[in-house]
Amino acid sequence: KDNNYDVGFCNMKEINSGHQIKLINASNPYKNQQKKGKYIAGMFAIERDLFNSIGMYDEKINYGENTELGIRLRMKEVSMGFVNNYNFIYNKSEGDGSKNNLNKYNSNVYIVNKHPEYFKKNPVTKKLFLQVAAVAAARLGLHKNANQIFGSLLKENKKDIKLWLQYIITLNG
Repeated sequence: KDNNYDVGFCNMKEINSGHQIKLINASNPYKNQQKKGKYIAGMFAIERDLFNSIGMYDEKINYGENTELGIRLRMKEVSMGFVNNYNFIYNKSEGDGSKNNLNKYNSNVYIVNKHPEYFKKNPVTKKLFLQVAAVAAARLGLHKNANQIFGSLLKENKKDIKLWLQYIITLNG
């Protein structure tokens, strides 16, 4: 707040069930120097007025609600500040809500449809969202839906060997 940032981030320690620790630096969470900030509840703070003005959380989303909020903030081009401390500890559990395939499928498809302009400018991110949705659909037995999503992805990414392998493994596995 003292630096007039709209959103403030801290670094995160992610601890899995085997007690292994993964350190995530908020200023480069994806290790690609392209996107700053990782929208996981507890890893960021947002000014209340800004949060209210962008519509708070979308209650239709049961998976990726923090990420979708981050998309709206990125589209607004908010100012971001980073605390170089590991102030957030995330204990990853095997049975958390993010493992629910129906939530993954419905939410990712909804988010992609909700923000076409954002995903038009970020095709790699769109591909990742739709891959998650397609795999979730296949795991749910919604093979027609999975085929449609993979089909559209493969049409746009014909030479993506990893995507072809994921498609074959997912639908035959």
